[in-house]
Amino acid sequence: MKGIKCCLLIFVWLISIGIPLVIRGYTNFEVILISFFSLILIAGATIDMHYCILPDEGAIGLSIGGVLYSTSKAYAVFDTCMVLLSVFVLCVGLRYVSNNGFGWGDIKWLCAISLWLTPIQTVVMIYVAFIVGTLYLFLLKLLKKGTISYLPFGPFLCFGAWNGLHLHYVWEALYWKLVFVIGSMNVVLY
Repeated sequence: MKGIKCCLLIFVWLISIGIPLVIRGYTNFEVILISFFSLILIAGATIDMHYCILPDEGAIGLSIGGVLYSTSKAYAVFDTCMVLLSVFVLCVGLRYVSNNGFGWGDIKWLCAISLWLTPIQTVVMIYVAFIVGTLYLFLLKLLKKGTISYLPFGPFLCFGAWNGLHLHYVWEALYWKLVFVIGSMNVVLY
């Protein structure tokens, strides 16, 4: 059984690298960083599913890789720092509003991942992570799988981060399509 799981994880890792390479062209250095990013995300999501903890080593690795990636993509340092600060303040606020339901591991990983992303990609990451997590909760409720005392956010966060880095333009186009459809309905919302 362990061999099957290992093969499945390697397959998912290769797919998570292959899809972005087909969609966009990257330099060799970016390919190495993106494969590292995907590997850490898959490992973090798996660890969080099994042990309900996001390891600090992953956050440190993502931070170092994020600084290298941001530098290679020539992102503005000020913008990256502002995104990091905004994500940190948002996450700490969410932690206190949710009565410590949002863990420090989630906060560290969100901040580390935000070093890889532009402001729009960060919004997409957070949006996708919360939407997919909410849909998962609704699915569990529909299937009546009982109550869950703790739901790890790491797998949804990792899925959102991967989407934010590679498919942000798809989510942005979907958003504007939705805005256009709602706007063309001439509905007054108040």
